[in-house]
Amino acid sequence: MTTIATALRAMSADIPFAIFLATIAYFRWQVVASSPVPPGLDGGNWLALGHSILGSHARSSSILYPPVVPVLTVMLASIFGPLKGTEILAVLSTIAPAAGTYVLLRRPLGLRAALLAGLLAPAATTGEAAAWGGYPQLLGLGLLPLVLWALEHFLATQSLRWAVVSSSVIFGALATSDLIGPVAVAIAFVYLVLRILLMERSARPRRSLLEFGLITAPSLGLLPIYLALLGGVLHNEATKTSSQHVTLANFQPSLDNYLKDNVAFWHLVLIIALLTPIILLIRRNHPLATAATATLVPAIALILTLREIRFVFVLPIAIAIGLGAWWTLTINSRRQVASSFDRVLVATMALVLLVESALGIATFHQQVQWYSSLTPSTVTALEQLDRLAPRGAVLAVSPAAAHEDGWPLGRWVEGLLDRPTYYASDLEWLNYPDERRRASIANEMFSPSQGVSGAVTMARAIGISYIIVATGWPGYRQWVSSSPSLEGATVVIQSDSMLILATSG
Repeated sequence: MTTIATALRAMSADIPFAIFLATIAYFRWQVVASSPVPPGLDGGNWLALGHSILGSHARSSSILYPPVVPVLTVMLASIFGPLKGTEILAVLSTIAPAAGTYVLLRRPLGLRAALLAGLLAPAATTGEAAAWGGYPQLLGLGLLPLVLWALEHFLATQSLRWAVVSSSVIFGALATSDLIGPVAVAIAFVYLVLRILLMERSARPRRSLLEFGLITAPSLGLLPIYLALLGGVLHNEATKTSSQHVTLANFQPSLDNYLKDNVAFWHLVLIIALLTPIILLIRRNHPLATAATATLVPAIALILTLREIRFVFVLPIAIAIGLGAWWTLTINSRRQVASSFDRVLVATMALVLLVESALGIATFHQQVQWYSSLTPSTVTALEQLDRLAPRGAVLAVSPAAAHEDGWPLGRWVEGLLDRPTYYASDLEWLNYPDERRRASIANEMFSPSQGVSGAVTMARAIGISYIIVATGWPGYRQWVSSSPSLEGATVVIQSDSMLILATSG
């Protein structure tokens, strides 16, 4: 009977939280499905990588990436079609950070965990990543709190079972996201060190080196992927001069842009989370305070040293954990005033969650519009080309019709058509030499100095069969007018958004 009562008490939080996540997913789906094409550009990249992993030869075998999301994208595409499958993955990935954080907070906080973890589901940081196609990042963020959850169970039980669970979750994070996976490893390391140092000596785990080896050993199988990625990033000269780097001058506006659903609120709770290490001065053996500290320290250190703004996406998870750590002090206090304050907090956070959900969904609509680059007429033109072009045909693709020049429409072309593709792109987004080589050639083809005739001549010289141009691309008019001769190429498809030339004439 006691077991049943315990299960029912747990479900009293689980069921409302599941309903809340389903509601957020529904409203996000309404935003995504309002357009017949998925938002962003990276969805096409996951399709192309998935085809490559599953045996396609359209891409160089030197291009490696953690396999979970590319394979999952292709699986969903095979069931629902590439566009609908990508949209489903976009929506599902947005609830992953909240779900993972809830699991971590559930035992110490009960229903309050739903109020804190729920903030992550509609947050602007979550919507931003979904809008550009950062599904690996979002799913990785969902696994990050589970790493801390599994490690805490491992430290508490010192059992082989939880060592295996910890190992599996860390491996999953590394196999999902090249950005969040390594961060999860760093956070896990800091967490283990802090927890062991702050524990009573008699409670510290035995055979710690052997157990740590069990936790980390399977992840070594992913080492070739990360060595290749690291080598590519280190040799990418474009990243060294990137305007996207975080500096003291642009950090505040960059941070505010990612917290734009409610900047004042997120600044306030970030300050509260940054104060969480104070709890460790009061209670050394406090898992949530340790987890918040272990999440904050690597994230902030990586932002400052690598100047990569995307590590900001870890901060909302640290915020939720930090708020949870402070809230447990109220819950565990025996004073009557603490009990009253707890009830006020529950009511206040329920209202905050309602407001944040409305603001987050409204912000998500803006984010999806900003990152939109694929259009229905573009997809129709590509479907026609798919029927027309031989399987081995080589393609060249202009930048996307987007708010900023340099966005790689070719990612969608490569993913949807599964053919060798040279696509114009800003080089800083490309990690591998083969990607940068093809992009450099495409960038030259679509430069104003080449024009149409120069692009056709270049394409023939390197065996490109079709030139695909988005007519809404910001540089299109100048490219067409500078040298308009087709040089014997023929227009095979022309629409309001797409011009496709066959170079063979």
